Formats: sequence, structure tokens, C-alpha cells
Amino acid sequence: MADDDRVGVRNTVHGGLRDSTLIQAQSVDVHRHEVVPRRWTTWAEDLARQVRDVEQAAWRRLLGDDHRRIDLRYRLVDEAGRPARNAREAGRTLAFESALPSGPGGSSESEPSRLPDIWTYFTSLSPRRLVITGPAGSGKTMLALELLLALIEKRGPGHPVPVRIPLASWDTRTSLDELLIDQLRRVYDWPRRRARQLVEHRLVLPVLDGLDEMDEPLPSGHTDPNAPRARDALEALNRHQHGREPGALVLTVRDEAYAALARSEEPDRKRRLLDAARVAVEPVPAPDALAYITERATDRTRWQPLLDHLAAYPDGPLAQRLSTPWRLCLVATVYEAGGDPGELLQRRRARKLDEFLLSRYIQAVTALHPGGHDHADAHRWLHPLARHARGDGDADNGPHAVLALHELWRMEGARKIFDTRLVASLIAYILLPWVSTAFGLTPNVVGFTAALIAGATLAWKDYPLDVNPRTLRHLVPWRHPGLVAALLAVTAAVGGATWLALDFRWAVSAVAGMVLPAAVASLLRRPSDVATPRQVMRQEFTATAASALLVIVGSVATLSHWYSFGDSLIIAVPVTLYGAAFSYGGAGSRYLAFRYGTRGTFPLRLGAFLDWAAEAGLLRRSGSGFEFRHRELRDWLADHTTAARPSTARPRRTPPRRSAG
Repeated sequence: MADDDRVGVRNTVHGGLRDSTLIQAQSVDVHRHEVVPRRWTTWAEDLARQVRDVEQAAWRRLLGDDHRRIDLRYRLVDEAGRPARNAREAGRTLAFESALPSGPGGSSESEPSRLPDIWTYFTSLSPRRLVITGPAGSGKTMLALELLLALIEKRGPGHPVPVRIPLASWDTRTSLDELLIDQLRRVYDWPRRRARQLVEHRLVLPVLDGLDEMDEPLPSGHTDPNAPRARDALEALNRHQHGREPGALVLTVRDEAYAALARSEEPDRKRRLLDAARVAVEPVPAPDALAYITERATDRTRWQPLLDHLAAYPDGPLAQRLSTPWRLCLVATVYEAGGDPGELLQRRRARKLDEFLLSRYIQAVTALHPGGHDHADAHRWLHPLARHARGDGDADNGPHAVLALHELWRMEGARKIFDTRLVASLIAYILLPWVSTAFGLTPNVVGFTAALIAGATLAWKDYPLDVNPRTLRHLVPWRHPGLVAALLAVTAAVGGATWLALDFRWAVSAVAGMVLPAAVASLLRRPSDVATPRQVMRQEFTATAASALLVIVGSVATLSHWYSFGDSLIIAVPVTLYGAAFSYGGAGSRYLAFRYGTRGTFPLRLGAFLDWAAEAGLLRRSGSGFEFRHRELRDWLADHTTAARPSTARPRRTPPRRSAG
């Protein structure tokens, strides 16, 4: 019997031991993993490798490109109703043998392996549903990432693959299964059919990050107790099932937001996650914080005043303010290359401390990761992206947690793209008489081209809101069986006509329609590596160019029956390029229109800048897009148009005072 099988047996003994003893198993409860077909197991292994590669990079960025990990502690929050079974009272992030030693008086020595690590804690739950809560910067996402990577490292054949999804991008009008399928398709480039099979057979475990980011906060900054999107999300998560059991999942949310949802008069399924264990991340103990900063401090002379103060006053105001992983990472990054950490002793309020550190964070990052970008330019370019990510000025769609290049057109809106298309149509009509005079075209050619442009312009009154980037896989004819049958019938008819008429131009059209897509398909493989945001756009432009080439070749071969070869090119090339750019270009044309509409706002090589920001730790990659490193950083950038001037004054160092005795 496998280790993960759960067996419950209740025995009854009849008679004495000296007599013939009868032991009857009155009830046997065995839960085995269902047999998974080999192809699904292979797909799950491929997906696990993709997720591991993406999330390991995100995990490293959250650590500030350092190996030092903070062993976060968490405690079970008692809730009335239907909690998960087998939930322990407390736990830790790392296994005891993996945890690094704490500073003097730390908790690692006093709390041995009694506390389970996050993998053990989660896998012992029944059902496996976990809610991770905590204040801002407490390490909720880091704890979820540690769990995700541990589940991948220790997963066996047929076990689900954890996939992290920012909840702010979830349109709750779609189901959770559709959200997971779309995530596999967009982020990991999985065909929809395979993604659906993995999701429907529960081979994908959702790790849902940021329930509190789904709705805009109140003007006061507090959580909106109504939070309609968050409530719809909770209702959908409570419907998530695996057979007759609640489906496994992990959810992160700020404790204030979760408490506000629970205080409402809504039904339970809209107030909290049922059949789940809720844990609250605890503040980092002062000895652990001191040990973390000590290991990150390469120049002890500069750091010594701060280290001495934290050692002397482990319960002081500054130690309490530096009790979250986010603030500890901010301090370590800001003063890694230079500066006086002792100036933090003058910051006595948490809000002032955050403002002080965030105002110097981008400058410190650009110094540590030189990429040809000035910190003021980096701030200026990130400011509109932060406002867009927070949802400023976009009441209809709300926050955009993931910044994907092919979706940044939403910053300008679909109307400007539509206006651009109309302007292009007018320019085309103005140029047509000049082109006809210059090239000596017949009126029929001019009229036919004008009619095609008008048809392409009026084909859609507006762009649909959801246009995903395409790859060469979209040219494979057998992705759509109905179209394949129609294409085979047309090819047979064309082949017969070609045989009778001995006209090779029709043969060229048939070859371009069938052989070229098949040749392209031979280059395609199953999903292997997650495409970077810039690769996504390159694939979009490549697919658009390849499809335009097919249309041009087929159109020229067809039009050559009525027009000369030159006239056929004059008709086919501009109409096809116009249609690809303004009517049927999809994500590529949207991106080009966005860059034109925001010229001067962003650098010329926006994709390269975002890649640098992710490497530097300002952003983190989320599949084929980017997220801001932390919500506090995003909000600070959104609220500050320009970068703060670097301070040149050196504050007075205050020597630490040690308590008497």
C-alpha cells in the first residue's frame, strides 16, 4: 500500500485469546489515488518542470538574490464551522534539519522538530485546503512558494502539480477550472485540450495568491467589507470538488481583509473558505531578524550600530518594525552597496520607515544591478505601470496584477486602437488614386482593392476584449477537425481542377494551404519551456507574418486568373498587410498601437527594461508576464510620480544603550 493511501480499520475481537480468535474488520476506509493514464502522468511531469523553473526564479527574487531564508512560523486560527481535519496547532516553513541557526536566544534551538514544516503540515490536512493569512509583508507569498516548490520536489507519479495564480486577474464570471485552463494555456503554452484534461482530472492544484487584491480598498485605505469579487471567488472555491471531497487548494489573503469578509451577513460560502485550515504567519522573532541581517551584512563596520541596537533592544520599536520579511529585505538591499544603516535608529514610526526605505530602494537596486538605466528613469517608467497594475483609472476591469506585454494596450483602451484603424483606412483611400496613377493600374484593380479594405475595416465594429497572442501552433490545420475536413475537400476539388486545366498556379495555392502548415507543424513540439514576455511577442509577430505569407501566396495564385501577376501583388499585399495590422492582427497590432499611443512614456526597448527590472528585483516574472515585487512597492510607485532625491546628509549616529544588568 502506498504511503499516501489512507487506511482506517475498526476491529472487533470475539472470544478469548486462548480460544479460536476471530478478528472482524467491520469497516475499512481506503483512499487510493485513481489510476492515471500514462500520457497524463507525462504531461503532469512536463508541467511540474515548467512550474518549478518559473517559481524557483520568483522565489530567488523574493529572497533578494540571496540564499538566506527566514524560517517563518505560523499558528492555527480557530474558526467555528467546518475546519479541515488533522490541522496542527503550529508549524514552521523549513524542515528542522534545513533551518539555518538563529541568533543568540533564537527559537531554532528551543523548538526542535516538534513543529512540522509546511509540506508536512499541508499534506496531513484532510481535505488539503489551506488559507495563509497575515499582515502586509509578513511573508504569505513566500510561505506559499516554499510549499509549492516542496510539493513539486516530493510529488509522486499521478500527484497534482501546484500552479500559482494571482487572483486579481480572475474574472469570477468564469469558473475556477476555466481559470486554471487559461493559466496553463497562456502562461505555459499548453493546448487547451490537454490543459482541460489535466484540470478536470485534478492533476492541477491551484495556489491562489492575493484574495485581498481582487477589490479596490475604501478611500480610507481599509478593506471594502462588501468586496463583491472576493465573495464570488470564495463561493467558487467552496464549489471546487474532487469527486465527493472538497478540492485541494492553497489561498493567501491579508488577515484584515479575511476578517472583514467573515464579519458580513452573507452565507458562509461567501464569507470564508470552508473545510480548510487557516494559519496566521507570525512576526519574525528578533533573534532571527538579527541573524538574517548579520548574514547579509558584508561590511560589519557600517552595520554594527544597527546590529548592536537590535541585540540590546529585541523588544524595542525598531525590532518590532523589522519583524516582517519584506522590511528585512528592504533594509538589506538598501544598505548592501553603501550608506549608513544606523540612520534607521531615527525612524520611530512604521509608516515613516517604509517611506524612507522605499524612497531609496530603486536607487539601491540600480546600483547593485547596473543595466544602463538611471534610477530616476526607472521610477518614471514604472510609475504608469504601477498605476495600471493597481487599477487606477480603469473602473471597468479593476487591477491588473500581471503585466503582460500583449495586454498593456489596455492602458490606452480599445477605442484608440479603433481610431487608429479608421485613420489608416482614410490614408489608404487617399493613397489609392496616387498608387493607381503611379503604377498605371486599371480601375478594376483600384475598385477591388478599395472594396477589400472597406470590408476589412468594417469587419469588426470593435476589438474583443480578450485576444491572446498566437504561436505557429495556431497554423496547424488539424487543431480544428471541421476545418480540416473542409480544407481536404477544397484541396481535392482544386487538385481535380488543376489536373484538368494543367494550371500550376492553382497547385501553388493548394501547396501553400496544406503543405506549408504541415511543415510548420513538424517544427512544433509539446510544451517545454515557458516563453518569456518578449518571446511571446516574437511568436505573435512570427505567426502573423507566416499567416500573412500564406494568404498572399494563395491570393496571388487565385487572382492571377483575372489579373496580371503584378496587379495581383498590388491587390494582395497591401490588403493582407492592412488586415493583419488593423483588423485581424490581434495582440501584435494592439501592442504596436499601444507603443505608438504611449511614445515617450516608456523606453524604446520596453521588454528589455522589464526583463532587467525582474532580474534586479523590482518585478518578478509570473509566467509570460510580470508582477511587482511587493504590493507596498507597487502602491508607493503609483503614488509618487518622480523619484525622491537621494539624501546626502549623514544622520548622527546614536550609540546603543544596553539595559541595566
